[in-house]
Amino acid sequence: SVIPIFYPPGILLGANGSVLIGALISGVFLGDSLTPSSQVTLATATNQHSAITGESGDVFKVLKARMPYILAAALLSGIMFYFFGGQGASIGESTNLAAFADVKGLWMLIPIAVLLLTCMKTKNLFRGLSYATIVGLAIGLLTSTFTVSDIILINGASISGIIFEGVYSMGDIVLATMLIFGLIEVMLQGGVIQMAGEWLMKKSLVKQPAIAELIIAGGMGLVSFLLAGCELPSILVFSSMADTIGQNAKLDPNRRAYIMMGMASNVSVISPINGIFIMGALTMANELRKTFEFLPVADPYGIFMNTYFCLLTLAVCIVWVVFGVGRKVEGTEVNKPEVMVAK
Repeated sequence: SVIPIFYPPGILLGANGSVLIGALISGVFLGDSLTPSSQVTLATATNQHSAITGESGDVFKVLKARMPYILAAALLSGIMFYFFGGQGASIGESTNLAAFADVKGLWMLIPIAVLLLTCMKTKNLFRGLSYATIVGLAIGLLTSTFTVSDIILINGASISGIIFEGVYSMGDIVLATMLIFGLIEVMLQGGVIQMAGEWLMKKSLVKQPAIAELIIAGGMGLVSFLLAGCELPSILVFSSMADTIGQNAKLDPNRRAYIMMGMASNVSVISPINGIFIMGALTMANELRKTFEFLPVADPYGIFMNTYFCLLTLAVCIVWVVFGVGRKVEGTEVNKPEVMVAK
């Protein structure tokens, strides 16, 4: 949803198209990584359980543990976007900028503020989107930013307008989501995941924390790729297997949670072959070209190479898993002896 808002003005200001889309996608995943209300964070943490107490992971402990790494990746990504954001850009002429610049557009920042405030207060994305849409339509009409015919226009057999174009542009994503959830149900009902988990549990190596972590990370990345980079469905599919493997090796549930989130949101979500976020960005960018002819043709491989935050998230996951940084195993804490204080 950020592509229609920021992509055209970003190109007018001289940004490289691929880097700009990469920055927008990176911002989406950065925000999702930092918020405690993220459905991905909640679903992952609550589906991983302690082998000793049986309690599920703690969302805030998960966020706290991964926060330094996420902020470091975000900082480095910002530096890279600063240096590479304008390279190779061919648009940004003053004529186009003057033609599309309109101070009335600043009024439309109010619906965005309504969206953010509502989501933070209610923790309900759909309510936030509903309120923001209503407020945006009202402000647009009151300030003459657009007219009723811009919202919806029926001309004989043809329909156009903001509502129709918005629904039409999401058609590919909706269809892909329906197919993905159908695939998930087939996998669950077919017992494939359960069979794979039972086979793994027979291997003695899986009890070693390092090996178990490697299997969880690799399995999560593979499932995410096969499900076109859909974070939440991928985590829901793989959570039970990860929980079984993790408890068998006594891996800390919070540790498992943030490794799974990291592997579900790096290169698999921006795969130029089947990534749903790349597909969605391409669909929106190409639809925008019908209105804004100056926009460049979106390149999936260019977007992949310039989504720096997701690429750096993969590097962070490698540091966690391969080098064991931050690894916690339950039941290995050494109890410190009590110090007797003379009265």
